[in-house]
Amino acid sequence: MERNLIPIVSNGLWIAYLKATIPTNMLFPNAKLIAKELISSLRFPKQPLSLTDEERNANYSSMQRATRLGNAEHGKCRIVFEDDEGMKAVETTIWTFDPDNIVLKYGMSIPIARVLSVYIP
Repeated sequence: MERNLIPIVSNGLWIAYLKATIPTNMLFPNAKLIAKELISSLRFPKQPLSLTDEERNANYSSMQRATRLGNAEHGKCRIVFEDDEGMKAVETTIWTFDPDNIVLKYGMSIPIARVLSVYIP
């Protein structure tokens, strides 16, 4: 798969891959951009989002690249996710991730099962 492609998801269904040069606010126009400091106050449902294996693999690859970028250059990415209130996005640095969570600065985390996309500009 080409490196700069990102998955497009609509209602949990895979639609296509688009070049990563397209801003994610065009891909996820309903995602509310929030400050990373608000993440610790969000509530995340336990059930995972309906993503295909291909979408999850694309997100995993993006998380790996974003982690390297964050640790080497303190570069930011945009994470699009869903909490109990709806779709949100945050622009932040990924410090690490494990099978369950993306870990951000100050130990804040986002459950990977609730992530729609990780976009690296």
